Amino acid sequence: MSTLSTQPYKGTRDFYPMDMRVRNWIFSRLRKTLRTFGYEEYDGPMLEPFELYAAKTSEEIVNEQLYWLVDRGERKLAIRPEMTPTLARMVAAKQNELPRPIRWFSIPNLWRYERPQRGRLREHWQLNVDTFGGEPITEDLEICQVIVAIMQGFGAESGYEVRLNHRGVTDYIFRELLKLTDDKIPTIGRLLDTAPKMAPGVFAASLAKEGLEPGQIELLESLLKKDACTRLAKQLGDNPHFKHLMDLTAKLDALGVGTFFRYDPSIMRGFMYYTGMVLEVYDLHPENNRALFGGGRYDNLVGMFGGNALPGVGFGMGDVTLRYFLEINKLLPDMKTPRGIYIAHLEDEQFMPAQRLAQDMRHRFSDADVDVPVMTSLSPDKPRKIFTTAEKLGARAVVFVGPDDVKKGEFQMKDLVTGVQTQGPAPTLMVTFMTTYVNETHGV
Repeated sequence: MSTLSTQPYKGTRDFYPMDMRVRNWIFSRLRKTLRTFGYEEYDGPMLEPFELYAAKTSEEIVNEQLYWLVDRGERKLAIRPEMTPTLARMVAAKQNELPRPIRWFSIPNLWRYERPQRGRLREHWQLNVDTFGGEPITEDLEICQVIVAIMQGFGAESGYEVRLNHRGVTDYIFRELLKLTDDKIPTIGRLLDTAPKMAPGVFAASLAKEGLEPGQIELLESLLKKDACTRLAKQLGDNPHFKHLMDLTAKLDALGVGTFFRYDPSIMRGFMYYTGMVLEVYDLHPENNRALFGGGRYDNLVGMFGGNALPGVGFGMGDVTLRYFLEINKLLPDMKTPRGIYIAHLEDEQFMPAQRLAQDMRHRFSDADVDVPVMTSLSPDKPRKIFTTAEKLGARAVVFVGPDDVKKGEFQMKDLVTGVQTQGPAPTLMVTFMTTYVNETHGV
């Protein structure tokens, strides 16, 4: 019989306790920031009807990346590759009951069959943030503020950039300035979307291969330059979508966060349901200069389910690229910082007194609303072995429970970092630990 592999399925990850500690810390920061804006958390099923994505998602995902199955009732189902169609279905189902504006977020587990590479796996978790029921300019402004607040919540005051575009502006450029036919627009749009990743000259050569004239190629290449906004301003004139972007950036400036944003007409976003503003957030670190996450406006998506059209805007942030950003910019806390208390008994007779002491301390920490792990030994040991075990478990302090300690009702606690010892009953040990260590430990 062959030995089973210990490796996870390609493109997925095992989350050992230390990895879960990082993930939980990241997710808790996200939730904390979003709740300050009034966003509420929701979730939906991992399995959805195949048709939901066939009708509402990009062709690339449906044709190449979608995991699907047929259940025992001969129903064709898909494992969710993104959350927005599920969100739109849920909102449409109770559209008339939900208070406006709708502010929702979720951190679902998503699956896409694609080639695993840095920042892109087959399974990942993704923060989705969406708002419905307001005016386009106010919704767009809020979602942009939320992005900055999330990044600042992790301590990122620089090192990233939010690039904005508008599908209406892109459509005007394609149809009015470039005079592209309807059948050419999807192909040219995909080329423009991937142009920043192409080697020099490849974009122009690809456009020429599609039959574009030198003047058209020159205009498209100019969209990739940082001064594109200045170059296009005169050509776009009174275009209402361009004015929307300029109004949006002016309001962001007025709120003191405009330096994080710039107009970039090359931003396309691949999903067919985007109708207005689109955005992508880029890491500016030279070792990780890439798109982190993105999103945009989708005014028609909810209406596709038979309800009334409901304007909405949102973004999705994958956990893989976010963690790379935090790591490379040194924004993650030291998850190995010793924390918690290890209570160890020296003889079998002290097992239950040690358990009662641990129970007492857990209740006290809980009543104080302080997150301090209180671990116990499950077998008696010598002090030297107790110290070794406590350090491996990540404890900051050890409390010994011996026969004399039980008689007196006072116990010895030793700080494993400083070596300082404290003696006293449970309340004394708890206060000492909180006063000395709580502010030093992450997540407390």
